[in-house]
Amino acid sequence: MCIRDRSTWGQYQLMKTLEHDANHLSEEQRTAIRREGYRVIVGGICIHLILGTFYLWGGIVKYVASYLHSFDDTVSAKEMLGVFPYMGLCINCTTSIGVKVAQRIGHKLLVIIGICCISATVFICSFITNYTLFVLVYSIGFGVSAGMIYMTPLECALKYFPNKKGKISGIIIAGFGLGSFIFNFVTLALVNPDDKHPNEHTKLFEEDVYSNVPKMFRVLAICYLALGGLGVFLIKYPRELHLELYDEHNVLTKVAEKKTQDQVIHNECQSFKDGVKSRPFFFLFTMALLSTYAGFMMAGCYKTYGFDLGKSDSFLTITGSLQALSNGFSRAIWGLVLDKLGFKKVYQIILIAQLALMATINYVTTVDALFLIWVCATMGLEGGQFSIFPAFVMKLFGHKVGSVIYGIVFIAFALANLNSYLILNRELESIGWDGLWWIAFGYTVLAFTLLLFFKPEHQWSRKMDLKVQDPHHIAVHSDEHHDDDHHDDDHHDDNRRI
Repeated sequence: MCIRDRSTWGQYQLMKTLEHDANHLSEEQRTAIRREGYRVIVGGICIHLILGTFYLWGGIVKYVASYLHSFDDTVSAKEMLGVFPYMGLCINCTTSIGVKVAQRIGHKLLVIIGICCISATVFICSFITNYTLFVLVYSIGFGVSAGMIYMTPLECALKYFPNKKGKISGIIIAGFGLGSFIFNFVTLALVNPDDKHPNEHTKLFEEDVYSNVPKMFRVLAICYLALGGLGVFLIKYPRELHLELYDEHNVLTKVAEKKTQDQVIHNECQSFKDGVKSRPFFFLFTMALLSTYAGFMMAGCYKTYGFDLGKSDSFLTITGSLQALSNGFSRAIWGLVLDKLGFKKVYQIILIAQLALMATINYVTTVDALFLIWVCATMGLEGGQFSIFPAFVMKLFGHKVGSVIYGIVFIAFALANLNSYLILNRELESIGWDGLWWIAFGYTVLAFTLLLFFKPEHQWSRKMDLKVQDPHHIAVHSDEHHDDDHHDDDHHDDNRRI
C-alpha cells in the first residue's frame, strides 16, 4: 500500500481497513473516516482564522498610519489603505501556486511553512518605521504566505466529504471571516483601550495611542503561531482515500463502462489550458471581478468612512467585529443554501440584495444602528460570494484542475480589491462617499446582467485514457493509477512505500 505522506499510525490503520473491503464501506469504516474528517475541519478553521486577519487591516489602518506618521509626516491613512489591496493581490496570485506546491512537498509541511512565515512577518513589522518597507514586508510577507496555504484546508477536508463541497467549504471559509471578529477586540484592547478619538485636524491618533502599535504586532504574532500550531496538529491530507468513487450507499461505482475498455468520457475539465479558455471561466472571472467590489470597499474603508461620519473608535470596532462575524457565519449559511438551490439562484439572491444595499446606503448611514446593519449585511453578502465560488468552481471543473482554476478566479477578487482602492484614492475628494457607493451599484448591475447569460453546466468532451484496473486499486491505490494526461512520478517513489 502506497502512503504518500507519512501520517499517523491511525491513518495507516484506516487505510488498511479500507483494503479489506474495497467495494463497500461498513458503518465502522464510515465512522472512522468521519472522525478524521471532523478533526481536519477544525484544523482548517484554525488556519483560516489566521488567514482571515487579512480583513483586520480595515480596523488597524488608522493605528498603523498614526504610528508611521510619527516618523514620516507625509504618511496618511489614505495611503495606508493601499496595503489591503496589495495584500489581497499577493494572496490571490499565489493561491493556485500553493495548490501545486502542496502536491509536491505535502500539505502539512506547506501549512507549517506558511504559518511560520505569517507570524514572522507580523513580528518583524513591529520593528519597521519606514512606510515603504512596511508596505512591502506586510503586503508580500502576509499575502504570499496566506495565499500559498489558503486552499490547503479545503483540499484536505473535501477528501473526507467529497459530496458536501458547499457545506464543508462554507464551514472552513467561515473561519476566514471570523478571524478579524476575534482580533478586532484584541487590537482595540492593546492599542486604544480608552477609546480616544483621532485628532480633528490630522485625523490620526496621538502618541498615547499609536505608541502601542509595536506591542500589538508582537502579540498578534504569538497568537498566530499558537493557533497555527493547533491547526497543523489537526490537519492531514489522505491521498489514498477516494470517497468520490462511492455512491450515496457507500458502494463503489463502476469507473469504466465502455466498448473499447481503454477510454472513458469524464465530464470534468481535463487540463488547466482547457479550463481558462472555456466560456464558464470567462463568466466566473468577470462576475467575481465586478460583484465583489462593494464588499472590498466596505471591508477596507468602513472605519475610515465611519470616522468621516463622526463615529467613535469603540463603535467602529464593534461594527468591524460584527461585520466579520456576519462575513464568517454567512459563508457557512450560503454554503448550505448552495447545496440546496445551486450556484445561479444563490448568486442571483446575493446580487439583488447587494443592489438594494448600495442603492440605499447613502441615505441611512448617519444613523449608528443603520450604519451597523448596512455594513454587516454588505459583508454577509461578500462572505457568500467567497463561499459559493470555490465550491462551484471545484464542482464545475472537477477534482483534477478545479483547485488550480479557482486560484485563477481568485485573482479576480484581488483585482476588485485593488480597483476599489484606486477609485477611492483618486475619486473620493471629487465624488465623495456617495459616488463610490453608486459605482459599486453599477458594478453589481453589470455582474447581474452577465449572470443572466451564464450557464452553470458545461460539457467537457475531451476523452482520457485509462487502464482497466481492479476497483480495489482504483479506490485505495490511486497512486498506481496510470493516466496519460495526468502522471506524477512521485507516486512511484519506492522510498515512500510501506
